[in-house]
Amino acid sequence: MRSILTGIAVSVLVVPLSVSAADDQGFYGSVGGGAYRLEVDDFKDIAPTINLLGGYDFNQYFAVEGAYRHLLEAKDRTQGVSLDIDGDVWEVSAKAAYPLADRIKAFGRLGWSYYKFSGEADFLGATLSADEEDNDLTWALGASYDLTDRLNLRGEFAQILINDGDADFVSFNLAYNF
Repeated sequence: MRSILTGIAVSVLVVPLSVSAADDQGFYGSVGGGAYRLEVDDFKDIAPTINLLGGYDFNQYFAVEGAYRHLLEAKDRTQGVSLDIDGDVWEVSAKAAYPLADRIKAFGRLGWSYYKFSGEADFLGATLSADEEDNDLTWALGASYDLTDRLNLRGEFAQILINDGDADFVSFNLAYNF
């Protein structure tokens, strides 16, 4: 008897998801920008980003995404040394979304990021440079608004959980559903 009730409960939950998937599945691409805040040891600055994103909606509730962020130059003066840092971030994540209204969805992402930061320091007239690359867990919370059937505006707050500091992102993208 329990297995029958379990089967009915699973059917009630899964059937609406699979029926709605026919209208809401497919590839999408997005371009946008925003800002990032980098805080590592004594270095703290906010600088602009450029974002490219692609994904696939399995249904209106679940998608997978890949993204690229180019981090423009952030500058700070630490312990008498002028530092300039820029870089690139590549992300892969799973996205769970939930419709709040006819055109509005809230979403959360959880994934993995590979990043490479390039830095230059001016110290006593000499320029020193170094690169750091690593990969860490990333998460995001956001919302999207459907402008048309194919276009939506998306905003999110994301964070990479870097061991020695924080990398936070606020971005707005315009997405096209193919």
